[in-house]
Amino acid sequence: MTPEQVGIVGTGLIGTSIGMALMRRGHAAPMLVDTDAGAAATAAALGAGRAGNEGDLASCDHVILAIPPAAIAATLLRLQRLNLHATFSDVGSVKASVISDAEALDCDMTRFCAAHPIAGRERGGPTAAVPELFDDAIWVATPSALTSARARADVHWVADQCGARAVEMSAAEHDRALAVVSHLPQVVASLVAGQLPLAGAAGPTLAGRGFRDTTRLAESDPGLWVQIALGNRLELAGALEAHAARVEALVFALRSGDAAPVERVLQEGRTARGLLPTKSRRVAIRWTRLGVVLQDQPGELARLFAVAGDAGVNIEDVAIDHATDHPVGLVALDVEAESAVTLADAVRAAGWHVLTID
Repeated sequence: MTPEQVGIVGTGLIGTSIGMALMRRGHAAPMLVDTDAGAAATAAALGAGRAGNEGDLASCDHVILAIPPAAIAATLLRLQRLNLHATFSDVGSVKASVISDAEALDCDMTRFCAAHPIAGRERGGPTAAVPELFDDAIWVATPSALTSARARADVHWVADQCGARAVEMSAAEHDRALAVVSHLPQVVASLVAGQLPLAGAAGPTLAGRGFRDTTRLAESDPGLWVQIALGNRLELAGALEAHAARVEALVFALRSGDAAPVERVLQEGRTARGLLPTKSRRVAIRWTRLGVVLQDQPGELARLFAVAGDAGVNIEDVAIDHATDHPVGLVALDVEAESAVTLADAVRAAGWHVLTID
């Protein structure tokens, strides 16, 4: 039996995107809960579900914990005491420490299936969410020895409804792999970006696409990534040690002028990257960006999203640029080209000024 009512705790990028993806499939509006009531309201205005409080989760059939890893176990225990029948899952980037923390608190492990959708963006928060975030993605489930068949099935169902493909593996296998393919790139990107001052005053001006692409992950939330790094600290430390050994060998080759090891490193990287699977791509969609000037005051952004929803327009991406000297901000909305005029008319009718349509 599939869940009829889903609850989502945490309305950042992942939680909001899950809600939007479920709504896209026509399911009942997920119950959205966040310690930041404004974030939950924004997610609801974006079409991710209904904003509520923890008490509203008592009637949910499956609850997804889209919160930082360090908060998962305590939240799981509290909500399991509130709701005695629901199954639970999470979306954290580390699994073994989350499971051990939950076991240490004596959570009901039969109703919990740890999970991790392999999807994300550098920007966080509900305004970065998109319903297509999980399309063609892998959604890893790492059940413990006590996880029930129902809890596992519910994770598979959520993944499928969000457009992803669920796979199961052990928490240790997940953490070992993620240390190399996710956590190491994050740390290395931050290390490389941190060296920009060594380039001198001209460095930022001369930094081209290569530097920007390589350091893209450095824009991620440091607070969240501290939790992820420490939650998977042993595996990440091992991956960093192996990386450091390769860097040291490359440094020696460069100082000695030996071209062969340098070429070998570059060739190995090229060959290894060729091992990555090619994901299926959908037909490209043409986007149009609208710029809307909002007053910097509570509720304005949520009201803008509500206007878009009432107009039947799906907002695909959002970027916000606050004016430092004025109490306004420029909100850039990406929508399908065919919907741009409809949204522009609705926004103007609501009293806002549309700066650009490009």
